[in-house]
Formats: sequence, C-alpha cells, structure tokens
Amino acid sequence: MSRILTILILCTSALLTACGGGSDANIPGPSLPVVVAQPADQSVLEGATATLSADAAGAGTLTYQWQFSTDGINWTSISGATGPTYTTGAVTASMNGNRYRAIITNALGSTTTSAVRLTVTPSVIAPQITVPPANQTVTAPATATFTVTTTGTSPTYRWQLSTDGGTTYNDVAGATTATLTVTGTTTAQSGHRYRVVVSNSAGSVTSAAATLTVNPTPVAPAITGQPASRTITAGANADFIVVASGTPAPGYQWRLGSTNLSAGALGSGACAGATVAGATTATLTLTNVPIGCSGATFSVVVSNGVAPDATSATATLTVNPAPVAPGITTQPALETVVTAGATATFTSAASGVPSPAVQWQVSTDGGASYANIAGATSGSYTTPATALGDEGRRYRLVATNSQGSANSAAGVLYVYAAPTVTNPVDASVIAGQTATFSVTVSGGQGAAALQWQRAEAATPTTFVDIPAANGASYTTPATVAGDHNARFRVRWSNSSNDPAPAAISNSGTSNAATLTVQNAITATQVVAGYEWSIVRRPDGTVWAWGGQHNANGTVSQSVPVGQEALRPVQMYPPVLTAVRAVAGWYDGWYALMEDGRVLHWGNARGASDGRGTDGNGSLTGSVPQFRYNGSPVPMLEIVTGTPQPVDRVCSIAATEGTLIMIRAIDDAGTTTNCNAGSAKTVWWVGTYTGFSADSTRVVAKIPGLPQSGAGGYSPPAVVTGGQSVSGSPPVAIALEDGRAYGIGTNPYNGFGMPAPVPGRVGSVAGPQLLPAAWGSLHGFAFSFYYSLFGIRTDGTVFASGYSNNTELGTGDVPSAAYNGPLQVIADTCTATPCTSFLTGVDAIVSTNSLATLALRSGQIYGWGRNLNGLLGLPSGTPSQVPYPRLVPASVAMTAISASNIHALAIGPGNAVYAWGSGLRGALGDGVGGNTRTSPQLVTLP
Repeated sequence: MSRILTILILCTSALLTACGGGSDANIPGPSLPVVVAQPADQSVLEGATATLSADAAGAGTLTYQWQFSTDGINWTSISGATGPTYTTGAVTASMNGNRYRAIITNALGSTTTSAVRLTVTPSVIAPQITVPPANQTVTAPATATFTVTTTGTSPTYRWQLSTDGGTTYNDVAGATTATLTVTGTTTAQSGHRYRVVVSNSAGSVTSAAATLTVNPTPVAPAITGQPASRTITAGANADFIVVASGTPAPGYQWRLGSTNLSAGALGSGACAGATVAGATTATLTLTNVPIGCSGATFSVVVSNGVAPDATSATATLTVNPAPVAPGITTQPALETVVTAGATATFTSAASGVPSPAVQWQVSTDGGASYANIAGATSGSYTTPATALGDEGRRYRLVATNSQGSANSAAGVLYVYAAPTVTNPVDASVIAGQTATFSVTVSGGQGAAALQWQRAEAATPTTFVDIPAANGASYTTPATVAGDHNARFRVRWSNSSNDPAPAAISNSGTSNAATLTVQNAITATQVVAGYEWSIVRRPDGTVWAWGGQHNANGTVSQSVPVGQEALRPVQMYPPVLTAVRAVAGWYDGWYALMEDGRVLHWGNARGASDGRGTDGNGSLTGSVPQFRYNGSPVPMLEIVTGTPQPVDRVCSIAATEGTLIMIRAIDDAGTTTNCNAGSAKTVWWVGTYTGFSADSTRVVAKIPGLPQSGAGGYSPPAVVTGGQSVSGSPPVAIALEDGRAYGIGTNPYNGFGMPAPVPGRVGSVAGPQLLPAAWGSLHGFAFSFYYSLFGIRTDGTVFASGYSNNTELGTGDVPSAAYNGPLQVIADTCTATPCTSFLTGVDAIVSTNSLATLALRSGQIYGWGRNLNGLLGLPSGTPSQVPYPRLVPASVAMTAISASNIHALAIGPGNAVYAWGSGLRGALGDGVGGNTRTSPQLVTLP
C-alpha cells in the first residue's frame, strides 16, 4: 500500500506539470526519507516469531537497518535486518521488553522510525516427571525425604499417601512442593507408599509410588534370664539357657571359662569328649559330659552390633560320679595316749558316692558292742576331758550312703596321770640384780623330770636348755641390759607305769615368763633441786637432768643453754669423779670429793664459791652478788693470807646462796677426822643470818659450839638448810649427842622459840640452842622457810612454825604460826584430835611448795600441800593432806629428796625413782612437762 501511495503522489505531480498547472518554481526538489508507516508493538508467544514493518518515502534509493535495545537507550544493529520488514527468530522470555526501530537512509540522509516494544508471552508446556520419588529406608525416629524432578510450565504438586499397599491414596495435607518430608517416623509407618500428582494448565501427571521402610531404634542387648548352674551325673546331658532382648535381635556366643565354644565334640580340657550344640543360640546343650567337667563354668556373650555387649553371669556345672559304696580311706590311730584331764582326738576318713554320712561310735566292753556318740558326725572326734577310768575305750567311724556302709578299725584310748606344773610368773629387775623363776609340781604317774629353758628376745619362740637348771626354781646370774625380754619356761617329762602299751611317756612345757631388765640409773645420793635432779652414782660420778638455770651449763656442758636435759647426763667428766657427796639449790651446785675438797659450779650467790671478789680468792673489793662458774672450780679459803682449796670436809649442805660444811678441824684449828666422836667444826661460805657477808671473809667457821662429852667433844653430825625468797635461809645443826641449834630467819617461830630480832633467830655471836621441848634430834627438814620438822632419835617427828596448807601434819588446817614443837600425828589417824603419832621415821624432807615426805622402814609417807602429784598419792587425793598418808610405792626405799615440784628416792639395787612434776625435764623420763603421781624408775638413755 505504501508503494501505491507513493506512485500516486508522483503521478499527480507529473500531471500537474504537464498540464501547465504550475511553474518550475512550484515543483518540490529531492528530500530526506519520510516515514509513512511506523512499525507497531508486537506480542507473541514464547518460541514464536515476530514481524516488524516500516515504510518511508524519499528521493532516490532507500535503505533500511533494524536495531534492538534492551534498555531503550543503547541500540544494537541486527545483522541482515535491512529490509522494510524484519522477522525475528523464535523468541525467548529473555527478549520480553526488547525495543526495535529502523533507520531509513537515502542519499540525502536518514530518518529513524519510532521504537516499538516486543512482548513475549510464555507458552504453557504440559508437566512431565523426569525423576520419580525413590523408596526410603530410615531408622525410627529419623526423617524420611521423598523428592520428584519434573519439566513443564509452572507445575503444581500434590503428594498422596497410601496405607493399604497402594489400593487407595489420600492427599497429604500441606504437601505441595517437589519435596515431601516425613518427620518423627515410627515402625507403624513402615510400608506406607507415597506418590505425587504434578499439574499445570496443560495437564497433569502422577508419579510411581515410593515405599517407606522404617526400621526400629537399635537397643543394646540385655539379659533378662541368666543361665542357671546345673548338677548332673557323669555321662548325662546338660542344658544352659539364657533369655536376652535387644534390637536388632541379638546373637549368642557361649564360652567355657574364657574360651569360645563351637559346635562339635570337645577335643581337649577337663570337658574333653563332651559334644557341644547351640554354641551360638540361646540354648547351649552339652551331651555325654565326663566327670572331669565338674566345676567347669559357662557364660554367654550376647551382641547385636549395638554397644555394649551383654555378658551373662557364670553358671557352674557340677558333675557327680556314679554311686559308689562307702570305703574307709584313713584309719584312726590304733593307740591314743593322753594324760588324765586332757582330751583325745580320733581322726578317720571315708569315700563313696554320694559322700557318705559318718558317725563315731564308742565301745566300753572291749569292742563287743558299740554305741553312737551324739553329735560326733565329722571326720574327727575329740573326747571330753578324760579320766583314768576311760582307759581301754575303743572308738570307730561308721560311714553310710545309699549304697551301703563301712566301719573303720577301732582306736584304743590309754589315759595316765601327768604331773600338774604351775606356770612361772614374769619378773622385773634392775640391771645387776638376779631374777628367780619358780614352778610347783604335783601329782602324776612316775617321777617328773624338770628342765629350765631360755629364749632370747630376738628369737622368742626358740628355747634352749639351761645347763644344770633342773630344780623347781631357777635364779639367773646378775642381769645385764641384754637380758631384757628374755623368756623362761620349764620342760617336764614323766612315764606311765601302765603295762599296756609299753613305755608310755609324756612331756610338756609350762607357759613362758618374761624377764624385764630395767636399765635404771643407780645412786647412793639423790638431790631434788629447783626443776632439776642430781645424783651421786656408786662409782663416784655425778649425773643430772632437768633445767639449765644459767648460761654456763649448770646441768651439763653437753646440753645447749636454754634447753633441758630430759634424760640423765653425766656432769663434767672427768672432773666430777671420786665424788663423796653433792649438794645444791636453784642454780648453784657443790661436790664433796673423796680427798676432802669441795668443788663449785653454777651461780655463786654472795660469793658462795669461797673465791672472794675476783673469783681467785682476792678480798680487795666488795663481794659480788652473783658470779657464774661454767665448770667445777675448787672452793677457796684464806690460810695465812693466801687463798687455797678448802680441805678436810666431812659433809656439806647447801641453801640459797650458802654452803655449810662440817670439817675435821677442832676449834684450835687442829686436824682431826670424820669419825663419830672426833672434834669437828661447822664452816660456811656465802650469805645467811648467823654472820653478815662482808669483804673480809670468804670462808668462816661458826665458833662457840659446846665441846663436851666422850673424848671432850660433841661435834655436829647433821646440817640442814631451808629456802627463802629474800634474805638469808634458816640453818639447823644437830649434834651427835642429840642437841640442836638454829641459825637464820625465823619468821613464823619455826625454831620453836621467839626471835630476839624480828624474823630472825641468833645473832652474829653464833647459833642458838633449840628449846628442850624438841628433845634429842638427829635430823631436820624445812618447809620453805615457814616451819621446821625435827626427827627425834626414837623416830618420832615434831614440827613448829606456820600451818596454812596442813604442812605441819597435825591433822588440822589453822592459818597461824605455832610456837612448837607439835608432834606429827600417825598415818593411822582418820580425824583429829588423834592420840597416835608418827614413829619410826628414818628421814624427812620438805619443800618450798609446802609438801613433806617421810621415810619409815623403806616406805614413804606424805602430807601437806598436794601439788603436781609431789606427795605421790593416788589421783583424786585432796589438795591438802593434814596428816601422813602412805605413798603406794611397790619397792622399799632407802633415801628421799624433794624440791619445789618433784621428789626423788633410792630403791632396791640403788635404783633412782622420781615423781611429781616433770617441768623442764625434772623427772628424767625424756618427756618433760608431764606429771606423775607415783614413784617410777629413772632409766638411762
């Protein structure tokens, strides 16, 4: 049509020209292309083609070029599209919205058509199933997933379920995608079938059905019924059954012991010959089981691939032999010999299948008849205690089972009388003493022979005969430490005079007694000081233990300063050897040597070491209040102006800061001797209130003692000192003729007489004779410095002074001073007033803690203040004991001493005993700080 329109226009123009309808000036000239027909928008289905057309007019030849644009801005020429019409290839969805135009060109230029839009409408393709859903197998409660793959235009999905094997299907609610998910599966869903219907507007298609298989949840095996033990007879069969559960169903493996079984005959082992069936099933069967299989154990392991496996309990197979009649395998002894009072045992054994029952029988008529013994149904029978009348009885064993019975031979009982031997008792001695062990022998047939035996501590059950020790008692040689814990017993033997059987004899041993040898420290003198103890041993050495009271090793140079010697240590060897006596109080010590000299160590209060102002005997200055001697030094005196060692000393006594000596020198200065009746004088050094210490005296004697009696003299025999907390301590002197003198402090009339100077007796002029009321005295003791005890020559005890803690022993507790003397009441008194008095006393000691101890015939009595167990009385004793009470010591004592906290005594064998407070190691037991209320041995380390 466009070309016709163009021709018409051209013709019209020519005709007008030819007809003279216009001039040349009105004829149009050549022009640019003019679009006379624009292309139109196109809408086609996907896969079809689209045709675009345009028409134009213009001078000369027109050319076309089609272009497309995906965004309407950028344009691309289409190759080959050069005509007025352009037809696309098969369109695709991606070309939807493309724009198209044509550029029309002639010699004068070009013109562009308007742009048109291509709309691509998708085409509908019927659905097709390319991959159908597959069968699924899961384990409950796992999830199962079914998937379908399809082609087609926009398909929809509808899953269906059949629970009846595919006969009918029902839609699965909400299952409208290509994938179906089944969650929380159960075994009830196993076998369900699933299919999918795929649809679009072009049609629908149904998939093949997929089957769901749901396996149950695995469960580890468990044994619900254990195999039971079996008892069979040899050659029979035995079954063992186990009941087990598990998912999947478990398998079984039976074991003999720890070895897996398999079907067939066993070729080795105790069960060899038995045939096995069911080794991997729930029931194990053994056939033709031999006797050797008895006691074999069987178990089964149950498994199903789920851990852990289950192992059954062990079942035991008991295989009994075939029945056998009883037989006696062990005969009782034909003769059994016992002593009267002992028991006799008969033993026999029998065999048989089943095991026979046994019964002992006794015959009292020589075997003519037998009677069962009640309760005697084991392989051994023990008679009651035998008597001589039981001799000749016969005993046999009868064995019985279902197959018969058998009798053992008879055993004959012979009874004779053995001696009665008592057991020796344990003995405890101190090293150096002997020990005696004894037995008594009575009764029996025939004479009893005795032999003592000994076993050493290292081999307590190995006894060896002691030569020539064949009596009823045995006494050891002097014991040594190596004898400790040795054991002693007696072996006896005798023979019966019974004619049958011949030569019946018997022997036995007593129980063993143990020897305890205590390595006690021995002494001939004990001194209980202020928290320490010192002893003079029989060999003349000096030993001590307890607290160090100054910086110079007053107990022992081997013990560090500030520490205690908890066990006895030897003091200053070899200096302190050949010592005759020791004395001391608090922290100063003295030793009287065998040659008559006196040594001092420790604190020399008030120059009580006799060594003047400079420690060397000088008197050039004031006497020092304190001086320490770190090791023993000789006491000095001034002789013709020269210091020299004190000599000719017979005895010593020490108080606080004072030493008193009895010397074998008469008033004229002539040397005598220490024998009784010889003239002697009393010398002192240090401070006390008979004389004042000054710079002119180091050692001085006490003049003015009466000198009369046999030989013209009555010298001192005993010197005793007390203790004081200030000032000078009291001193008492007893003469050989019984007269007594007092010197020093007397605050509570302890001397039994008023003081001419308040708190003091005597004066610088010398000692004063005690009142006649004291009687004839031979010993003293001071209770602190409050009161004085005196022992008369008849052993009675008198006291004077202060009584606040019952320390006077008069039975009452007055808080007052007594201007005595008052007599100490007897230990037999239970209340006051009492008319019996303490007698027979050999020695008396008292302490600054107001406790008093008296020694009478080896026994110790105590009264006064019961502190730290010092009185040695049992636990529970009142704190104040107003009259003497026996100390329960188990040995006889020969000497005693006491301090502020503890007491010492010498017992048998010169052994030392201690009791009271162990403060600072004063008891020497290696402990320290403990308290003992009864005397106990002090042993060497």
